[in-house]
Amino acid sequence: MFQSGQFVDRAVRLGRDGVFVSDQKVADLQDVVEIEARSEVAQIMTRRKGRGIWGRLGVLGGYLVGAMAGGYIAGFACQAAAGRDRCDTGAFLTGGLIGGIVGGVHGFRASTRETEEVLYDPGK
Repeated sequence: MFQSGQFVDRAVRLGRDGVFVSDQKVADLQDVVEIEARSEVAQIMTRRKGRGIWGRLGVLGGYLVGAMAGGYIAGFACQAAAGRDRCDTGAFLTGGLIGGIVGGVHGFRASTRETEEVLYDPGK
């Protein structure tokens, strides 16, 4: 979080007067920040975890979305194959279970995946 010329993350604060952990100074600003000329910087990249809608939903959201989608797909498939009056809730529940597991796994993988993002590239 950036507040009035300071960067604050939990108990760590970075400002013009130095680096502080729980109001105790641990370093001067020039010890941790290096200033380079723009012409010397080739590229600035960052790594982010859990990007995209599935990364934000995570395991629980993936399970819920997958369960609903799987249930509806299995229910409609049963009705198309056996007829509308021959399917009960079993097809929906089976599809929901399978879809929920698949959605939960996909949500977990998406929430833990790291992607690189270019913040600065003078060539572009």
